[in-house]
Amino acid sequence: MKRALLALGFCGALPLSARAQTAETLGVQLQYRAPESCSFRSQVLARTRRLSFVDENANADVAWSVTLTESGAGVRGALLVRSAKLGRLERHVTAASCAQVVSALSLVAALSVDPEASLTVPEESQQPTEAPQQPTQAPPSPHSTTPPPKPPPASPGSDTKLSLGLTLTGQSGIAKALAWAPRPFVGLSFRSPNGYTWGFGLSAMQAHGSAAVDAGRAEFTWSLARLEAFPLRLTYGKLRFEPAVFFEAGQLRARGVAVTPAAEVRRPAFFAGALGRVSLVAFDLLLLELEGGPRLSLERDRFYLFETNTVFKIPLVTGFVAGGVGLEFL
Repeated sequence: MKRALLALGFCGALPLSARAQTAETLGVQLQYRAPESCSFRSQVLARTRRLSFVDENANADVAWSVTLTESGAGVRGALLVRSAKLGRLERHVTAASCAQVVSALSLVAALSVDPEASLTVPEESQQPTEAPQQPTQAPPSPHSTTPPPKPPPASPGSDTKLSLGLTLTGQSGIAKALAWAPRPFVGLSFRSPNGYTWGFGLSAMQAHGSAAVDAGRAEFTWSLARLEAFPLRLTYGKLRFEPAVFFEAGQLRARGVAVTPAAEVRRPAFFAGALGRVSLVAFDLLLLELEGGPRLSLERDRFYLFETNTVFKIPLVTGFVAGGVGLEFL
């Protein structure tokens, strides 16, 4: 019903002269391009008998140009009607299948020459029986400004990607020196129909560090899990750039070494931060990544020996750098 209303709205704009000329049989020159076989001619003839198709060298009252292309959203069809009396008329239709697009365009085409054309087609007329014709030269028209059709776009890959990998992370604020630790990660990215890509990731690490004063030494073990999200991905050929925000939560374990009595404490650890990641995609599968950024300490503890000897205090702002490899698939 929706296609019928669209077609009637299209033909309602035709001049009255077009309605008057439908009493006679019109010669129609057809230029048809499609990626697969669809019965456009038979569907038009099933709706009206007030026309006949002529070849490209014969004189024609009306010229039709029909183009079908496939895209990620389905099949898109375009109908261009040219006539000395009607001028230039155009209609675009998008549907899930070639048959649906041809059904809608054949109705519009039939109504453009016959206002009494049938809105329905017998079921046998809807079967794919017509092979696409080779492109032919359309008759010249002073009103035509339609550019030549573009080739169908390549079929896009999956809209969801899974990535797995491992990075080596250098973290400040773990202790007085930079601490290095491996960080395994898993990520998911999603692409919208208009090409916008976003995603999130999970990773974890356990890093060790130490600090010393004259009164003794303390060793620290950080166990942290990270949840990150990137709102967009910028792509330049094989290179990608992803700005992201993250939140880390875990536990800090500190214990005294070479002091008496030796004590051990466990404290919660929370961080929030931002990062920038640059990735090189090789063979549409392998990821080579570099990333880094600042982070903010949400829990600032002070660790001391004998109350007056501060060994280490968690800084308010720290940073990290990392490099790693991964695989992307699905």
